[in-house]
Amino acid sequence: KKHNALSRTKETFEYVKKGIQNIVKRNKIIRINVVINKFNYIDLPKIVEELINLKVNKITLSFMNPAGESESKGKSTLAVEYSKIIHFIDASFDKAKKMRFLELYIENFPICISRNHMDKNTDLTKPIENKKYYIKDKIKTKKCERCVYKKECNGTWNKYIEQFGDSELKPIIFKPILVKREKKFIDLEKED
Repeated sequence: KKHNALSRTKETFEYVKKGIQNIVKRNKIIRINVVINKFNYIDLPKIVEELINLKVNKITLSFMNPAGESESKGKSTLAVEYSKIIHFIDASFDKAKKMRFLELYIENFPICISRNHMDKNTDLTKPIENKKYYIKDKIKTKKCERCVYKKECNGTWNKYIEQFGDSELKPIIFKPILVKREKKFIDLEKED
């Protein structure tokens, strides 16, 4: 119901699901981009589980640009704050890990918000020739000047800052020292 409401077309969910199944049957690579909004963010772990069960190859959870058709009186009717979403992002990564699915990513999240998933933030790995596209409509606030990732981070959607402000942004003052141990990175600043 939520998918059909967002697409404004009846039965699109079933068409999309059948399309995924047909592509998988033909052994083609399939990547799904889930645009996060106020109607689906609570369901992100379920969505990730469903897509993994459908055997997609790669899933990206993409934070929406709160601009365009979703705006009414200067505010997006679909946008939701980072602080409400991040728990469900974490739960989605937990779900993927339990299902041994390694190709879950996020995009359009500032580094300070997505610090627990920096290695899965595609904003950090976009091709340099596409950089202007990915920073279009994004800004960095005064807070960002103190962040050690100010050059690497693409910032936050301008319309997000207009609607919700920058109180959720917490500049990262020190880069964690990461050591590879048993195929995972460990933050030495948090180790005892």
